Amino acid sequence: MAEVKLHGFWYSPFTLRVIWTLKLKDIAYEYIEEDRFNKSVQLVEYNPVYKKTPVLVHNGKPICESVLIVEYIDEIWPRNSLVPAYPYEKALARFWVKYAEDVFSAVVAIFRSNNDEERENDIEKIWEHLRVVENQCFGDEKKLFGGDTINIVDIAFGSIFKFLELGEDIIQVKLLEDDKFPHLHSWYNNFKDIPVIKENLPDHDKMLHGFWYSPFTLRVVWTLKLKGIPYEHIEEDRYNKSPQLVEYNPVYKRTPVLVHAGKPICESMIIVEYIDQIWPQNPLLSAHSYERARSRFWVRYIDDMVSAVLSVAHSRNGEEQEKAIQKVWEHLRVMEDKCFSAQKKFFGGDTINIVDIAFGSIVKFLVIIEDAVEVKVLEDEKFPYLYSWYNNFKDIPVIKENLPDQDELVDFFKFYREKLLASS
Repeated sequence: MAEVKLHGFWYSPFTLRVIWTLKLKDIAYEYIEEDRFNKSVQLVEYNPVYKKTPVLVHNGKPICESVLIVEYIDEIWPRNSLVPAYPYEKALARFWVKYAEDVFSAVVAIFRSNNDEERENDIEKIWEHLRVVENQCFGDEKKLFGGDTINIVDIAFGSIFKFLELGEDIIQVKLLEDDKFPHLHSWYNNFKDIPVIKENLPDHDKMLHGFWYSPFTLRVVWTLKLKGIPYEHIEEDRYNKSPQLVEYNPVYKRTPVLVHAGKPICESMIIVEYIDQIWPQNPLLSAHSYERARSRFWVRYIDDMVSAVLSVAHSRNGEEQEKAIQKVWEHLRVMEDKCFSAQKKFFGGDTINIVDIAFGSIVKFLVIIEDAVEVKVLEDEKFPYLYSWYNNFKDIPVIKENLPDQDELVDFFKFYREKLLASS
């Protein structure tokens, strides 16, 4: 068992600070990736106050909050020290680390701005902060905050500036302009050129806008995970969609949207096919034209089935519910008879393919509805092949590890259903 463990989110600037520190000091550690929307029992146990990452566990003892973790690491492993030894220099460094947190708050505000006026005001606030840092922290003679070697202030600001770059890509506005902030621009380039930093920068080239509870977002998440593709998840609010989502999908204004190299791709199964073409490892579509066409036919049939499944959720009384369940059964009977058998573990045989991804997300949604409205739709004696297939599908490690918590999904769906029925 590793002496040092780190619980984090790969895309978090705060987790990044700890990773950089551990790498700079050449400390071996076990990394445990947390799910922002389904946090592990261990994380909540280790950080019962804030219930957030990063958490460093050293010899069984948890240390929380990124800057505190960095200082702790620096005290326990003093090589390549990041915190100045002299009290005044140490206090000065801590002051600027604290200021970096204020800069982060200003950057976050950009993502929450609702209109152009708010966004312009948020940009001005960021520029105010950057001017302070430009004028007070850096100069022509300084390569890094402490001079020629990296220290805790560089770690703190470096993580925020990486997040700032992400903001630039999303809102398509240049914030760290080299002519406006020449010293900062030079410092950031120096910082990114440090080998350990360069080798441990997350990839913000791929972003997924989605709802954590959506079966359509789930299709894309599973596909990315199956192919081992790192990406950043941007959680959208169903009732207050971000300007970026509306800009990326101006036709339907809905999730999921995958942004790759700045270009948006919309609609879940179109995204899945796009990913499969760009990253061919663990292929989900057959190389043969006929098999591809056949898979696409069943994906289309599955999407036609969504409205029948939703009817079960939206039914107001027993009679409506019975009719809705009958329609779902008609669809399931077709899938049972035409797509699966005792000899087939998955749609394509022994390996998962695009039809399994499409159907798996809808059956997961159906199971949630069953629990929420207390009915049984996917009966094992009525649909034995489907029932066996779904159990096989759920047991695939990547699928199992990336299924949203059932209780949380049921609670959310009950809330959504009550709100929907009350408004109609």
